[in-house]
Amino acid sequence: MIMKRTFKHKILAGIAMTAALFLSSACNDEWDNHYKDKGINSNQTLLETIKADADLSEFYQLVEACGVSDSLLNASRVYTVWAPVNDAIDFDSLMGEIEKGRRDEVLVRFVEAHMTNYMHAANGVKEVNPILLLNKKVVSFVGSGDEYTFNNIPLLMEYSNQRVRNGILHKIGGSVEYKMNVWEYLATDERIDSLSNFLYSFNLRTFNEGASIQGPTVNGAVTYLDSVFNTSNIWFSTNGSRETAGFGDISNEDSLYTMFAITNDVWNKMVPVVNEYFNFYRDTTNAYLYDSIQHTTARKRLCNYLVFSDKEQKFVETPGHIMANYRYYATNFTTKKNEVRLTFPEAKLMEGVIESREMSNGTVHVTDQFSYNPLDLWLDTIKIEGETYGDWLKYNSLNTAVSSSHVSNANRHDSISGEISGDLYMNVAPLGDNFASLTYVVPNTLSSGKYKIAVVVVPPAITDKKADVAASKPTKMRIQMETRNAEGRVLKFYDTDNGSKKNNGLQNDPTRVDTVYLYNTALDKTNKGNVELREADEFAFNFCEYGLDAKYTKKTITHTNDCKRVRDYDSWEANLRIDCILLIPVTDEEETENTENED
Repeated sequence: MIMKRTFKHKILAGIAMTAALFLSSACNDEWDNHYKDKGINSNQTLLETIKADADLSEFYQLVEACGVSDSLLNASRVYTVWAPVNDAIDFDSLMGEIEKGRRDEVLVRFVEAHMTNYMHAANGVKEVNPILLLNKKVVSFVGSGDEYTFNNIPLLMEYSNQRVRNGILHKIGGSVEYKMNVWEYLATDERIDSLSNFLYSFNLRTFNEGASIQGPTVNGAVTYLDSVFNTSNIWFSTNGSRETAGFGDISNEDSLYTMFAITNDVWNKMVPVVNEYFNFYRDTTNAYLYDSIQHTTARKRLCNYLVFSDKEQKFVETPGHIMANYRYYATNFTTKKNEVRLTFPEAKLMEGVIESREMSNGTVHVTDQFSYNPLDLWLDTIKIEGETYGDWLKYNSLNTAVSSSHVSNANRHDSISGEISGDLYMNVAPLGDNFASLTYVVPNTLSSGKYKIAVVVVPPAITDKKADVAASKPTKMRIQMETRNAEGRVLKFYDTDNGSKKNNGLQNDPTRVDTVYLYNTALDKTNKGNVELREADEFAFNFCEYGLDAKYTKKTITHTNDCKRVRDYDSWEANLRIDCILLIPVTDEEETENTENED
């Protein structure tokens, strides 16, 4: 769901406020009636009353200059206005802004900052009384007896509680200082405009005809007295996939956020780094498309984890860490979905902060350091469930039979260790005198960084509680990886010496759920003909295939049960049981640590 913000010109649509500050707007008759007061003590409107008061002449002129006087304060809906007296207004400055073409800003930041919908009288005891203003800001209106304050500004009680035809007028001796929210602030700080320009580029502004008020028809065309526009942005929603989810509605005044806003220097330094991970293969027909995908996807990776919501921190289990508001639902190309949430050490994030600014809905930390690890933000472990079907799985049904199998506490052998993802695996069986073989399309690989590639193999006795596990036979297998080389041609990596048949193949430990790694003999041709289980080699890919459909993805991994003759079954298990395939990223830091340990 995309969160929406509504901006109004000429007449602002009515907004009903509940005790919990929940808000909705409409222009139908029922909503209009809700705003009409039944016991009016004056025949004057709010506008007429303000205009007649010499102490409010400057406020009146600003209302007029913003172009909303007749349509707003003379409207049939009910409003409450806390009008600043002349001495409390920086009149020349505000009029100067209007003359510079910033009328809408003055409307939102000043005029609407002193108005709300419906009637709010200064009576009774108001201890906790938040008011949602027309500009969507929340202020306090509290007090009792003869003393009330509006946003900590005292009401001039002798001139307040004026009941008029369409609302209540209070007079105050000060002006509400407009306080930007986190989203608004981003557009004002030149140090972070690379970040803000990218985020704001996702704004989508649409005319809301249903919420707008029609005026007269002029020359056959409908005009509007009240034009309502909805602005949506994908960053305001936290629901969706890795690409569609955002970091939350940081324009929402009813929540508190902390944002680490990276400076232009950091942005310009990091964009080329992230681009290297999203280098798509370009041919003459798709170069422009993939340039666009690279541009957007790489920059999203820099922004995803910059925002933290106060309400999410209760879920943090690691001391000193804070949980980012961005989350997404990962899928393993089955029906499974897992919510992915990340936490980060707060002290590390604060190291590069050069200034902190308090906003109406939280804090912005301007930082000249990108304090994140690529392994967290974009270099993910890729997991393909063995029981995957559809376009991501290919096999020849003439020589291979596949079926999904379930493991439960009721049928699992007690002595077999190791976790089976989702308690499901793919059973791969040969048909006739053939090798059993199937191919998985590998999604979402990136073009920089390195991966270790592994297949998690389930032992044959997993669902036979009476089996003699020690007597179980291993599965002999061959694993082949296909990808593009630097010129775009398909390049194959095997688990053995370039696919030579004079070898013993890879084998699993049949007494446990075993992880078997692929090593790269296309580059390493040692140990020919006698393959031993060992630590995995690291694979680097020339091109990214992140987010592509199966038909456009060229990386595949093929598993073959290297056992087809009856006599082989004396030593080897006939079926291949695949829990999942893993592509595990390796960072430069890990490579350095491994080298130091060897020394």
